[in-house]
Amino acid sequence: MQYPDDSRLRVRSQPQAGRFTQTRSGSVVNLNDPSLMRAQQYTIDRQTIMQQQARGSLTTSALPSRSRRPSSMVNGNASNEILMEMERMKRAIMSLQEQLAFAEDTITAMRLKEREANDRKALDLQKQIESNGRFENLCQGATRPSQIVEKYDILYTQGRIDAIDDLDKIAGLSKYGKHQEMKQKVLYGIMVASYKVAYDYLNQLKLNIRRLLGIPEKYTGNEKDSYGEVVNFLNTYFQSTTQTFNVEPIVEDVQEQLAQLLPEFPSLSKLPGIALYTADCCRIAWSMVNQFPPMELEHSQEKFIPEMHARFHSSSEKNNKIKMYVWPCLVDSSNKSILYKGVVWT
Repeated sequence: MQYPDDSRLRVRSQPQAGRFTQTRSGSVVNLNDPSLMRAQQYTIDRQTIMQQQARGSLTTSALPSRSRRPSSMVNGNASNEILMEMERMKRAIMSLQEQLAFAEDTITAMRLKEREANDRKALDLQKQIESNGRFENLCQGATRPSQIVEKYDILYTQGRIDAIDDLDKIAGLSKYGKHQEMKQKVLYGIMVASYKVAYDYLNQLKLNIRRLLGIPEKYTGNEKDSYGEVVNFLNTYFQSTTQTFNVEPIVEDVQEQLAQLLPEFPSLSKLPGIALYTADCCRIAWSMVNQFPPMELEHSQEKFIPEMHARFHSSSEKNNKIKMYVWPCLVDSSNKSILYKGVVWT
C-alpha cells in the first residue's frame, strides 16, 4: 500500500507550532516575513491611536466648555483684565490731578482778588484819612462811615433799580407825559424824606430824654460834668444800635408823606418792592444821622460840579444846568468833604 506525502498534513495539523500558516485561500504564509510583521504592527498602532482618539474625544465632549480652555488662555485673559483695570485707575488719577490743579488755580486767583480788594480798601481809607483827617473805629463794625457809604452805593445801584420795577405795576402812572422822570423823582423823594424824618426823630428823641433827666435844653456838652457823661453815653448808644434800633415809626411817617404827595396812588407805598426800598432808606438814614458829626445829604445845587456830581446816563454832556436830582450827594458835615457823589440829570 502506497502512502501519500505527509508534509502538508503536518502543516495543517500543527499550524501554531511552526513559522508558517495557511490562509483561507489555501496559500501558505511565512509568519516571520518582515513585511508581514510591519503590516501587523502598523495595523495594531493605527487601532491603538484610533481608540485613544475616540476616548479623548468622548472625554473632552463630556467636560464643561470652560474646562476645555487651556490654562495659558485663562492666564492671558486674567492678565488683560488686570491691565485694563490699571489703565482705568491711571485715567482716574489723572482726572483727579487735573481737578486738584484747577482747584489750586481757583484758590490762588481768589486769594489774589481778595488781596487786591484789601489793597483798594486800604488805599480808599488812606485817601479818606488824608482828605478829612478822620480815623475809623474798627470796633463799630457796620456803623463805620465807610460801611455806610458802601451801603448807600448798593441802595442806589441795586435797591433803587428793583423798586423801579415795582413802579411799573402801578396802573395809571404811565399817563404822565414824562413817567420815567416821575419814577426817578418818587424814589429820590423817598430817600430825601427818610433822611429828614430820621434826623427830626433823633433830635426829638434826645430832647425827650434830656427833659426826663433834667438836662437843660441849651446844654452844649461838657465831658467833665454828669450832664456831659449822659449826653456822650446817649450819642454812643444810638450810634452802636443803629442796626437793631426800631425804625418802624420812621418808615410809617415816610409812607404817610408819600401817600399825601401822590394821593391818586394810595397803594404805592404798599407795593413789596417800594415797601422794602423805603425801609432800607430809613435804616441807612438812621445810621447817617447818628454819626459824630452826622452825615448830610446835599440836593440843592443848580449847576453841575464834577467834584460833587455824576451825570445820569441820559444826561447831556454839553449842558451843566441840573434839571433834577436822581440821587442826593452824601457829605461829611464836619469838613464838607464828598463821601458819595450825587447823580444828577443835566
